[in-house]
Amino acid sequence: MLFFNKQKYSDIADLLYVAGTIGLHMVSGTFVGFGLGWVMDHYAKKWFDWNTWPWLTMGMLAIGIAAGFRNVYLDAKRFQRRENRDKGPETDDSRRDQD
Repeated sequence: MLFFNKQKYSDIADLLYVAGTIGLHMVSGTFVGFGLGWVMDHYAKKWFDWNTWPWLTMGMLAIGIAAGFRNVYLDAKRFQRRENRDKGPETDDSRRDQD
């Protein structure tokens, strides 16, 4: 029978989940922003005969990158709140006992 520390592996899995989520949010925001900008440029040329290339693409790419950073910031705040909640409040008495 294999004995292992379930809490240790749970903590590692949680960290991998957070790292994967942060990476996914950065990449997806960038790709969605670029894709929307490219589509807007393409249809602006096709429907209205406006030559907006590459301005809409670059603008939407910048918005996508900003959205990715915003998502990373919100994820970091959520992770920090969860860590503080799991750790519990630290009292002055508990700090004195450790010294």
